[in-house]
Amino acid sequence: MLHESCWPGRLLGESRPHRRLFASAVLGLLACALMPCVQGEDAADKVIQFEPGHSGATVEGTITGRDYNLYKVQANAGQRMTVEMQTDNAASYFNIFPPGKGPGEAALFIGSTKGNRFSAVLPGSGVYTIQIYLMRSAARRDETANFSLDVSVTGATPASPVAGGAEWPIDYDASGKLACAVDGTTFRLACPFRVKRHHPEATIWTISPADPATLRILYFRTDRFSSDDAARVQWKRQGDSWRVDIGDREYYLVPDSILQGD
Repeated sequence: MLHESCWPGRLLGESRPHRRLFASAVLGLLACALMPCVQGEDAADKVIQFEPGHSGATVEGTITGRDYNLYKVQANAGQRMTVEMQTDNAASYFNIFPPGKGPGEAALFIGSTKGNRFSAVLPGSGVYTIQIYLMRSAARRDETANFSLDVSVTGATPASPVAGGAEWPIDYDASGKLACAVDGTTFRLACPFRVKRHHPEATIWTISPADPATLRILYFRTDRFSSDDAARVQWKRQGDSWRVDIGDREYYLVPDSILQGD
């Protein structure tokens, strides 16, 4: 959806046969005066493509006022899409539209009501559209938002879960025990894990220390962690490991060797 500038071009000096063109130009200018005129690259569709061997990408951008950015992502039914946005303006959000839909139509996800993180198994195959925008009050004030958008698409979560979680993977690079805890202070428990590496990214399957019957999936990318549901995830370096906190009952110590291999 490429919008052109509302200014029609050079008009002075046009000959009499071009009066219709002049009239059309005047109508175009009047239209710009009566409604927001979205111009330039901010209104163009941008296609997010993952590099070979990678399951995600990060894009950065800026929006001002009533402008918005559109990003296109190709994905298949059953795959999990995770989108997370960091922004310096609390009034900026993103919406996600299913294939064939766009701004002004029914959205799959509405950020202003659900927050700036989305993670779900996709219901259909095709091109999904992510719209970055400012809330109306902020747009009227012509505010600006600088944002960073993390987008990943991974293999499908199995449709037949075990005790409410995903199944253990058959294809993986390593397995073992992961230090874990339920209190966040003493990592005395050992949670079994399996890891699939997609250098420099990795996916870890482990159990929840608070509920060993539940399988937890951790996604590691660009020194950041996310999970397979909407739970709050925090992480920080602790020696040669990453400490990952999920909610207030799941804590893990993930050594670099698990993420990177020997």
